[in-house]
Amino acid sequence: MLVFFRMGRIFKSFLFSIVALFGAAQLIEGFSFNNDLATLVMAAVVFGIVNSFLKPILKLVTLPFNIATFGLFSSIINIILLYITINVVPGLSIAAFTIPPLEIKLPLVYSPLTRSLQLISLSWVLSFLPQL
Repeated sequence: MLVFFRMGRIFKSFLFSIVALFGAAQLIEGFSFNNDLATLVMAAVVFGIVNSFLKPILKLVTLPFNIATFGLFSSIINIILLYITINVVPGLSIAAFTIPPLEIKLPLVYSPLTRSLQLISLSWVLSFLPQL
């Protein structure tokens, strides 16, 4: 019984990742998966694996920084995880970030930072959807 409960949580997390990545690609300019469903599914699987295995380790290693910054360092961890996912999945890409009114183009190094913050915001909004 416990195995089926765990599988249901993993499947729900996988679907949530697909919806979040698809929503990010549609809503955030510069975040794309080449309109290929296989790339989107592979990105969700890699993102899930990276979040499942690396995130707890990184959170433990960076615990002092997290405490010192009152949890704000967690966003840096999310940026690192997103960067790893982008480098592993071919076809998933992030373009350089441009601030439209000022026409300032930030280097590609800052793009995962801004895209990760936007993806976190989108995931936060999606978390308020009714439980499946």
